[in-house]
Amino acid sequence: MKGKKILMIAHQYPPAESVGGLRAYYFAKNLAKLGWRVSILTSRVRDRVPSQRNSLKGVDIYQSTDIFNLRRFACKWKLSVPDFEIGWILPAFRICDRIVENFVPQIVYATCNPFSSALIGALLKKKYGIPLILDFRDPWTIDWDMVYPTSLHKAVDNFLESSILKIVDHLIVVTENMKEEYVRKYTYLQSKISTITNGFDVSDFPTHALSSFEKFTITYCGSFSGPRRPDVFLHGLKEVVIRKKLSPWNLQVFFLGPNNEDLSRLVRILGLDQFVFHMGYLPHREALDFTFKSHLLLLVEPRPALTNKVFEYLATGKPILALVSRGELEELVKKYSDGSYVLTSPNSSEVAEAIYDCYNKWVHNRYHLTGVETVEAFKKIYDRKALTEKLIYILDQLITSKSQSITL
Repeated sequence: MKGKKILMIAHQYPPAESVGGLRAYYFAKNLAKLGWRVSILTSRVRDRVPSQRNSLKGVDIYQSTDIFNLRRFACKWKLSVPDFEIGWILPAFRICDRIVENFVPQIVYATCNPFSSALIGALLKKKYGIPLILDFRDPWTIDWDMVYPTSLHKAVDNFLESSILKIVDHLIVVTENMKEEYVRKYTYLQSKISTITNGFDVSDFPTHALSSFEKFTITYCGSFSGPRRPDVFLHGLKEVVIRKKLSPWNLQVFFLGPNNEDLSRLVRILGLDQFVFHMGYLPHREALDFTFKSHLLLLVEPRPALTNKVFEYLATGKPILALVSRGELEELVKKYSDGSYVLTSPNSSEVAEAIYDCYNKWVHNRYHLTGVETVEAFKKIYDRKALTEKLIYILDQLITSKSQSITL
């Protein structure tokens, strides 16, 4: 395994602090620790929050520009196919050309979205014949929130996806649900698709025990967009505050994420200003400190998605108030967090009951974390090192298959 080389194409990657860049970062970190030589091609940082993460030993980073910068026109409509990052395809491919000539990687890995990264990987596959792995953190054409302005946009996007998936050597997705949908749409993927979920990295967690907040504290990490909204939770919070006569002296709620005017407006309308605090964007490790110091972690995900925060929440052992859809996410929380509140058809009254139940347990010293054995079982499966080992298995299979075909 020593000395194997991989080129990773990741549009989002430190020094930009972004959730999308974490997956590639942790894969690169653990691959390098296991003796792999890693080259990363990413986009040049532009108007992004800088990361607190250090550079990794054994990992070389190359940055590409975006000749169009269409991101400023981004909206819910998919006006540009495959995405608003198409301006980085040609500059990135030219840099990849030089990397391949000098570094000679044995395999190329491209993480998406943006799906323009998949086009760069496909171009390298066509030119050099290097095995290509695509890693879909999100679905491409089967995106639940996708809105195409015209049928032509949709047709072109489907053509691009289909053409690239035919030549890819392996497709990795982050949920079983996504895997099933892609195999249903493209049956030829059956033999070359795997699920590697997101996860957590224990090195990001606090190095010493943190005292919990003195007030009963609910924390939400992340953004609100599309069907992911705070409305039901806030109405439930309002209901429990009124019915149980809770005070700002003993209850507080933190929202950690990008500024959201809709959230702020609803908080004002409901008169929750003294209870709810929108902290804005915080660096990842600071946000984790909040989760460890809180008593109840809020998860709002109506889509069949398994985001990073789900795994970090579960690894803390803290109870979760999960407003989710039925399926994979629901089952994961129920399996690894016996003290959580999982609401698959949430209404404000159910939310109010869940909040008060957890609060009441805290007041009467009946509050407890998930059992150590359950948390340890969870960690063994979803720690980033264990997930990287799954990736390495796929990499080794493809490299071996490639070398055997050349020998023959």
